[in-house]
Amino acid sequence: MTIPDYIIFPDTAIHAERLAVISDKDALSYAQLTAQSATAAASFKKNMAQGSVISILAEHSTQYITTLLGGWMAGMIMMPLSTRLPLSTLQQRMQQVGCKSLITDNEDAHFPGIQTLNITSFNNTTDPIDSIKMQTDSPATLIFTSGSTGNPKAVMHTLSNHLYNALGSNTNIPVQPEDRWLLSLPLFHVGGIAPLFRCFLAGAAVVIPLKEEPLESLIKNQSITHISLVSTQLARMLTNPDTISALQSLKAILLGGSAIPASLIEQAIAYNLPIHTSYGSTEMASQITTTQAGADAKELSTSGRLLPHRKLSFSNQGEIRVKGKTLFQGYFDQHGIHSVVDQNGWFHTGDRGNLDEKDCLNVTGRLDNMFISGGENIQPEEIERCIEQIKGITQCIVVPTPDDEFGERPVALLQYSGNPIKETVIRLHLEQNLEKFKHPVRFYPWPGQTGNDLKINRALLKQLAIKNS
Repeated sequence: MTIPDYIIFPDTAIHAERLAVISDKDALSYAQLTAQSATAAASFKKNMAQGSVISILAEHSTQYITTLLGGWMAGMIMMPLSTRLPLSTLQQRMQQVGCKSLITDNEDAHFPGIQTLNITSFNNTTDPIDSIKMQTDSPATLIFTSGSTGNPKAVMHTLSNHLYNALGSNTNIPVQPEDRWLLSLPLFHVGGIAPLFRCFLAGAAVVIPLKEEPLESLIKNQSITHISLVSTQLARMLTNPDTISALQSLKAILLGGSAIPASLIEQAIAYNLPIHTSYGSTEMASQITTTQAGADAKELSTSGRLLPHRKLSFSNQGEIRVKGKTLFQGYFDQHGIHSVVDQNGWFHTGDRGNLDEKDCLNVTGRLDNMFISGGENIQPEEIERCIEQIKGITQCIVVPTPDDEFGERPVALLQYSGNPIKETVIRLHLEQNLEKFKHPVRFYPWPGQTGNDLKINRALLKQLAIKNS
């Protein structure tokens, strides 16, 4: 399938009466979704110039989604903002991209020089526009990177980028009109916005969860079939037998965001959960590779095969390079778009990896995480994978700390599913599996506050480890 230059999205003519978005407060059919989005589009045309960057700061709701769609109908660049960040940081991000308009449900969100509009009144102030076609090759979203390896950057995508990502995903994890995908990741994250495109292409429904409702009852009451999770979310869910039973009823559980601990994959397999491991990036609009349905333990220990509309290669140093129809337009700031691809159009991810004999991707670590200890190269992710094989350890992060003799030495921060594992047990496992110079010199318990759950902030954990050394 080829995405045309102009489309009506979602396709109301095919799925008009089907439910498109469901929340605890209301539900919209595809016809209602399109009509309300067209009203939002009229508000955009009335209040902003076409091509403007528009920030959204709000809790998930049907109005949030109609605001996004309305913005695209009106030719705006929509920038979802994190509700977890302080207002001062949000102001900096709007200034970074030259944003002059904010749509929000936060009464405290007022910034100098920023036009601030209430999301409810914005969606109900005028008659809908006549034409609801969207231009697919124009800039459509700005989504900030996690900033786990530096300052967050604003990644610019077109609608076409998002649509091709969804097309490739849906060939591997089918989505049918009767299916329902739980919006379990935030819309300011690329993994949160991607289900909108997967569902709206298929005529399926997106379900906005009520925060207070237990997952097991939500899955049952709303007939959830698909869910996207990061490893920390799944690890918490597997501590509750009722939640495990609910997860077993799903068609697909898409895991991403970071490396999945081996012990967690083993647990999921033991419970017969329909998991798919994956590798993706904000720059590629979400998934790049994903495992297939019914994959065995060996395949699930990888990130799966390349999805359609993407391309993959490796540098001489083993760095993963990507391009294709899902590749972003560039990083954006108030001075414009900055392309960072090489002369052949490849984006260098900063991740190391290789393909196995079945063309499944193994991601071995980030180039910028590697450090030298006593003249030896140490890739922290190798040590982490080894330690995470130990039953009872749900997560491990290894960071370097200064050492007078070796320059830097590894230390490990450990998260447990129950009681802490004895250090002697960990060291015995390391002696049996890794060279001595790779063994952490100290082990620390996982800190209570580590920032955004979607991505591990290694810089913060390194600071904490050095402080405790």
